Amino acid sequence: MAETAMLTALSDFLTGAGLTPAPAMVGVIDPANRAQDLPAIVLDLPEVARLEMGLGGGVDTVEGALAVETVISLTNPTVPEVPDLDLLSEDRLRLTLPHGGLVRADGTHGDLGTADIQVQRGGQALTLTSAPTTQNQYAADPLAGRLTFGSAQPASGTLRANYFVGSWEREMVRLEGVLRLTVLDVAGADVATVSDQAIAALTGAGRPAGLKRIALTRLGPVGPEIQDRARARTREADFRFAYDHVADRPLSAGGVIARVPITSTLRTVTVDPDTGVAVDGVETDTETFVGQEEDA
Repeated sequence: MAETAMLTALSDFLTGAGLTPAPAMVGVIDPANRAQDLPAIVLDLPEVARLEMGLGGGVDTVEGALAVETVISLTNPTVPEVPDLDLLSEDRLRLTLPHGGLVRADGTHGDLGTADIQVQRGGQALTLTSAPTTQNQYAADPLAGRLTFGSAQPASGTLRANYFVGSWEREMVRLEGVLRLTVLDVAGADVATVSDQAIAALTGAGRPAGLKRIALTRLGPVGPEIQDRARARTREADFRFAYDHVADRPLSAGGVIARVPITSTLRTVTVDPDTGVAVDGVETDTETFVGQEEDA
């Protein structure tokens, strides 16, 4: 979810922003009544709205090189989207990755090298070769996203594959609204110091790239001790913001799941009610067929 991703990104940013004293907690969880949780920074969104960006309802197709990691169970070699479809052939010699159209790390097409694809079984790295002869060697077909092994893979364990796809979907969502930052600590001076530093970090030149606009709209006082929050004192700051959330999703073109658009064309004849003239027309309907790619 875009809102969760935004709060996570900002929490990670503030954790590494060098605030002093360093917060013991940064995130969306309000600290419990424990002194070891302080200082703490809590982020929330009192107001938020989504504005989809880009073509196709906020989703664009991007080409280049997107790093992907896939983990496949050798006991149950399937994908959640198609749980009844085996990725591993019956002889356990060929594994179809969930994504086809693999490319080199620089985005170019052709045979893959060790910088472009890595495969591990358990913690053991397997060897890429054009002519595999053992269980620990494999060849890669980048177009189909298929691995061929020298001998059958075991009936248990996991395979981890790292590779690059050349085409993927990018979802662009702009979030706009109010971001609230709450700082908690026992010492009032530390609350003021940490909140001032956090505000400077979020509004400064080095703020996270996703924050397209941010402006401080309210800065509250350092409040009195709160008994049920480890006797902490708090200070709130509100911001108006615009944040761009980007999520990349690799396509399954050419791999285990083939998405094929099928267009049906139907010739129609209608009669104009005023003139009685017959008019020829054409109606089209496009559906997407989802299924397993056939082995060549």
